[in-house]
Amino acid sequence: MGARAQLARNLESVQGRISAALEAAGRSRVEARLVAVTKSVGPAVVRALVDLGCSDLGENRPQTIPERAAAIRPGAARWHMIGHFQSRKIRASLPYLTRIHSVHSVELLRKLDPAALDLDRKISVLLQVNVSAEPSKQGFLPSELEAALTLAARLKGVEVDGFMTMAPEGRPERELRTLFSSLRTLRDQWATPGLPLPELSMGMSQDFEPALKEGATLVRIGSALFADLPTGL
Repeated sequence: MGARAQLARNLESVQGRISAALEAAGRSRVEARLVAVTKSVGPAVVRALVDLGCSDLGENRPQTIPERAAAIRPGAARWHMIGHFQSRKIRASLPYLTRIHSVHSVELLRKLDPAALDLDRKISVLLQVNVSAEPSKQGFLPSELEAALTLAARLKGVEVDGFMTMAPEGRPERELRTLFSSLRTLRDQWATPGLPLPELSMGMSQDFEPALKEGATLVRIGSALFADLPTGL
């Protein structure tokens, strides 16, 4: 099987699994979107993925986004920053970004605000929440969300439209669902008519189905899309 055909097959499989998980949860297919995590592939694969209809692309490294964006048609993709965002990378990558999933500190919120205003725009962000309280993971603890949301409400260049989390690896589904439901509960706790927080970014290749069953609206999937992809694309 050729590389493009394998990519199409993988994408169809992932989309089918997303639909099945949503159906099992009594949710509509339009309630969640795939963000394809492209850090492990080159610009040609990114271009083929967009040609196959996948328009939400996630990157862990902001410095790679300009090259990848140049490989596809202008406006053909929405770029999501999903990895650690160093403040010195903000101004170079912000013009390409639709959403930042990994806002993990008030310091980053404060630095994003003037950079967005200089571009005469408002950047959509998700607050990264360390719901499992793992010392190795970045993100706000649940007890820190009030201060972060209070600050964000005063900023003119930043709009918080939800939360993001990363689950520990290798945990059973029951534990994963408890963790993901905790993020949903936090969102419900802090959402208001003026700040609806519609987005929940949770679930990756190894755990996106439990995340969808607990309310994920954005799933960040990389390895499941690019498995068994031969060279030549």
